[in-house]
Amino acid sequence: LSSFNNQLTLSTSSQEVLSRASTLSSITQKVDELETEAVGPVLLAVGNLLDSASFNGVGYEKLVGVLQSVDNVASVSGGSGSMPFLTQILTQYTSITASQLFPGQKAVENVMSNIRSSTNCIDGSQPAVYLSVPQSANEILFDVRKVRSAVHLNYNTSVARPLRVSLIEVSAKLLEKSNNSVLSNPLTIQVSNIHGIMKSNSSAHAPSFIVILQNIVVPTIPMQYSFTTVCDRKSKLSKVMANYTCTGSGRVLYHKCNGRIGIMKSYCPVYKPSCMKISRSGQYQSSSCVLLNYTSSETTCECMISAKSVRSGRSLVNEVASIAEESGVMQLVAISEYVTADFLNTFTAAPSLGSPENVGKVLTVIVMFATVWLFGLCVIASSYWRVVNSKLQDKKIADLARHKRRVAEVSQSTAAVR
Repeated sequence: LSSFNNQLTLSTSSQEVLSRASTLSSITQKVDELETEAVGPVLLAVGNLLDSASFNGVGYEKLVGVLQSVDNVASVSGGSGSMPFLTQILTQYTSITASQLFPGQKAVENVMSNIRSSTNCIDGSQPAVYLSVPQSANEILFDVRKVRSAVHLNYNTSVARPLRVSLIEVSAKLLEKSNNSVLSNPLTIQVSNIHGIMKSNSSAHAPSFIVILQNIVVPTIPMQYSFTTVCDRKSKLSKVMANYTCTGSGRVLYHKCNGRIGIMKSYCPVYKPSCMKISRSGQYQSSSCVLLNYTSSETTCECMISAKSVRSGRSLVNEVASIAEESGVMQLVAISEYVTADFLNTFTAAPSLGSPENVGKVLTVIVMFATVWLFGLCVIASSYWRVVNSKLQDKKIADLARHKRRVAEVSQSTAAVR
C-alpha cells in the first residue's frame, strides 16, 4: 500500500484510473489479511482515485470495486476513529454518482457488509418524496428489516433544477466508543440543490425534512423520578440542605428552603433518544434536528439542512464541483442520553394573606358572613318583637276586662257586667 500511494498522482486517463482501481481491489480483497494500520492508506488511495475518476469522467458503475475496498477496510477499522474520513470518501463517491444521473432514473443502490448507499435524482413528478436505505436480496426474500432508515421530504416544484439526494448508512461498530448508548447506525444525508426541498413546517428557517433512523438497540423506557420537600415554619429557618441522588443518571438534586414556606419539587433527567450530529472529529454534537417520536424500532426527527460545500479540501471538478457548491451534508445517529425536563425545579409558595388577591378573597368572605349574621339577627329581632307585642296585647285585653268588672261591681248593674 505504501508503494501504491507513493505512485499516486492525478491520473490523466480513464484507463489509468481503472487500472489503479483494479490493483487496489486486488490488494484489499482478502479482509482477513488486512490490519487496522491499512485503513488510513487505503482510504487515502481511494480518495485520490475518486479525484482522478471525477476529473476523467469515469462512470460510477466502474467504481464499485473501489467502494468494495472501502467496505473491506471498514471491517477491520472498528472504533479506530476513521469514521470522519470514511464518510468523506463515501460522500465523494455518491457525488460522482449523483452527477451522472438524470431526472427520473432508477436509484443507484449499493449493499455491502458495512455500507449501504442509495443515490437518487428526483424529477419532481411527485411533491412528496420518500427515500430509504436499500435492502439486501436476503432481507427482501425473507421480509426482514421492515423498518429502514429513510427520509421524507417535500419537493419544491418551483425550482427548475433536479434534486439529488444520497443516503449512506454505515455500521455503528465503526463509531468510537463513548459514554452514550448508540441506538442506530449512522446515516449520512447528502443533498444537492437544497433549494429544491421545501420547509416541512412554517417555523423552519431552512429547508427541512423528516428523518427515520432504524434502531439497532431497543431504547430504554424513560422513568420519571421526582424529589419533594415541604418547607414549613419549622424548617424555614433550617440551614440543613436536603438532597436526592437520581437513579441511573446519578444527578444529585438539592433543596434548601431559605426562609420560604411552600413545596419544592424537582425532577430527575429522563433517558430518551435524540438525533445527534457526528462532527469531523467523530464527536457527538447537538444538531438542527428535533425529536418527533420514537418507538422500539425507530427514532424519528425533523432536521434542517443548510448549504455547505462538501469538498473538504478535495478538488472535485466539472459537474461534481458545481453540485457540491449547493450541497448540504449531515451525518446523524440516534443515541440515548439523559435529557433535563423543562420543569426541572418548581416551588409552590404557601398562600399569603397579605397579597392583594388574598385580601380581596378574605374581604369577600367577611362580607358574606356579615350578611348572613345580619339576616339572622333581623329574623331573631322580628320574632322577639312579635312575641313581645302579643304579650302586650293580651295584657291590654286583660286590663280592659278587669276594668269592666270593677265598674260593674261599683254600679251593681247586671247590664253593665254583661
